[in-house]
Amino acid sequence: METMKWKFTAALVLTLLASLPLLTAQSHAAHRASGLELIVLGSGGPRSFGRASTSYLILMEGVPRVLVDAGPGAFQAVGKLGLNLDRVDIVLLTHLHIDHSADLPAIFLDRSLTSDVPIHFQVFGPEGSGLFPSTSQFVHLLFDHSGAYEYQKTFYVKRPYQGISEGDPAS
Repeated sequence: METMKWKFTAALVLTLLASLPLLTAQSHAAHRASGLELIVLGSGGPRSFGRASTSYLILMEGVPRVLVDAGPGAFQAVGKLGLNLDRVDIVLLTHLHIDHSADLPAIFLDRSLTSDVPIHFQVFGPEGSGLFPSTSQFVHLLFDHSGAYEYQKTFYVKRPYQGISEGDPAS
């Protein structure tokens, strides 16, 4: 049942992403529409073809709120577009390949260095399978005690994240 729920949610998000107009940096700078917008930060893949890997920002009423994937180059694209990540607190990871998740630490660091208030991220993604950890384990391997970026949680808040995998009881 949980797998069906996750697949339905993933299909719904992908349908939403596919149905929204794609915005370029020029049109975004010139136009701030109300409602729901999609900013393509990157649409590349795992190879270096001169553009950022897969990553999107969903804006609500012109404010970035949801990050969908965080492929390499996403962080740089945010800077080039002059986007403010102060209100982004939900991250949806479609899967845990490097080309969809490598810039997650940079995004977290940006928020921690520019925020004066507590930050709490909810990171949603798949359960573990084969060589891949669950999303919960992935986030803990990055930021928990003895994690790759253990030091990062010392910026302003303690444990500013929550990894939620498809199979977690809370999801």
